[in-house]
Amino acid sequence: MSDESPQTTSLDKESLFKLVLECLEVAKPDLIDAFNPVEQSSYLGSDLNLQSIEFVRMVSTIQSRFEGVCLPFQELFVTPNGNLVEDITVQNVIDFLYGKLT
Repeated sequence: MSDESPQTTSLDKESLFKLVLECLEVAKPDLIDAFNPVEQSSYLGSDLNLQSIEFVRMVSTIQSRFEGVCLPFQELFVTPNGNLVEDITVQNVIDFLYGKLT
């Protein structure tokens, strides 16, 4: 993982995709390989088989990259009416971060 601070991390969507990949690798080290690349359309649960603890690790790793910035990740996992979201894509995470950080 890069040592860039939030101030030097580019916040375009391609850079955020790379950041999410790095954080997924921390959350689930055996996830990324040449035979099963993670794509923006990949679902974290059904395609990448992330378990609850791996979601927590991913979120924690992303949050640590942006110290001092409150990222309300519950918006990704809970609908406005309080229902849990079944699954989210890598693109959902990118769009969330882009919306909150730009």
